[in-house]
Amino acid sequence: MTFDEENRADINIWHSDHLWRQKPTSVELLLADVCPATGGDLIFVSQSAAYETLSEPVQAMLQGLTCVQNLASGYQNLKWGSRSFREAMARSPPVEQPVVGRHPVTGNPFLTINESYCERISQLTAIESDAMIRMLCQHSTRPDFMMRHKFAPGDLVIWDNLATQHFACSDYYPERRVIHRASVEGDQIRCIASVDSDVHSDDVECLGGQSNTSETEATEVTLKARL
Repeated sequence: MTFDEENRADINIWHSDHLWRQKPTSVELLLADVCPATGGDLIFVSQSAAYETLSEPVQAMLQGLTCVQNLASGYQNLKWGSRSFREAMARSPPVEQPVVGRHPVTGNPFLTINESYCERISQLTAIESDAMIRMLCQHSTRPDFMMRHKFAPGDLVIWDNLATQHFACSDYYPERRVIHRASVEGDQIRCIASVDSDVHSDDVECLGGQSNTSETEATEVTLKARL
């Protein structure tokens, strides 16, 4: 992926990759080839830490809630009403994800709410949903949850896509940036039945919603790369 003055990346927003898929990717990898002298940093925030530092009443309230994640909300470069937009939406309809997921490896809870793809919390009213999403987005991007990486040529960065959000700083133009990207397929996000539960709540209705999008088709939807 090459970004420069003529091909700017529309990525100045917090997000986890592919949450608009029924099965988001689990791990992401970036290999830096050409790096600007300044700028182009990649910032991460822990969504496990974000959940753990919520008050217990808020943690309890989030159990069993689902949020609608929509590709169209995150990819602003898709021209609404255009053929490419209609085709992208047909391949990637909105899906529902648990507001609080359980990590498939560590078992730790993590938040899936993000300002990029998350449209609404299904079980709340519009006013309640907007307020809750705004609060969780503000809370989950606190500086004390962050780490920042400055790329140098040859750097290989590997991260847990489920337990983190990231922000790719597009602050290096007119300099050029070339990176290579790979993704590891994931599985459907599971919710947690309660704050203290160690059981994957298969019987609780907060599993990710259905989508007809294959992993190959979903990848092709990415008309402009988002890191």
